[in-house]
Amino acid sequence: MHVKQAWYTQNLQIAIPATIAAAILILSLLWILVGGSYLITSTTGNRRAAIRKQLLRHQAKIQSYDSGSSQPSMAGIPGYVM
Repeated sequence: MHVKQAWYTQNLQIAIPATIAAAILILSLLWILVGGSYLITSTTGNRRAAIRKQLLRHQAKIQSYDSGSSQPSMAGIPGYVM
């Protein structure tokens, strides 16, 4: 351990930039593996799927109302008189 420490302190002009570059590389790899692209793609994918599902439900309701098959009940609305 003393040899590595002595080399590091004697060669700071090389050691400091190399340490910074290694830290940036390690942090970027961790970001890619753990948080970055995985979370972004899975979140936007799930959000798009949920929006698509809601849109399909809404379109199905509109089509069923247009066909006259199942109109929503107005009996539960206060002040509604048939």
